[in-house]
Amino acid sequence: MMPTFVSFFLYLLVCLANPSKFFYVSLLTLINVSAQYDTNLYPPEQASAIFSNPQDIQNRILGSKIVIALEQCMMASTWGVKICIWFFLFRLW
Repeated sequence: MMPTFVSFFLYLLVCLANPSKFFYVSLLTLINVSAQYDTNLYPPEQASAIFSNPQDIQNRILGSKIVIALEQCMMASTWGVKICIWFFLFRLW
């Protein structure tokens, strides 16, 4: 069994060699984290209940920030795959 630091260092080297994998792993992690938080999307009839609880507002702010990072990782992963496919097709040509 490798020590945690060594395995993290090896993971970091793999991610630097393949940035698309880094964004994909980050995307999966952020999806799991964002499932625990609400966002700023809510039905209008729940507004009074949400605004009356300051902790709920803070959780929704954090959840919305996580969603922004999640969407950026999703775009980077998608473009990384597109670039890989483009390189693959270029080599076939």
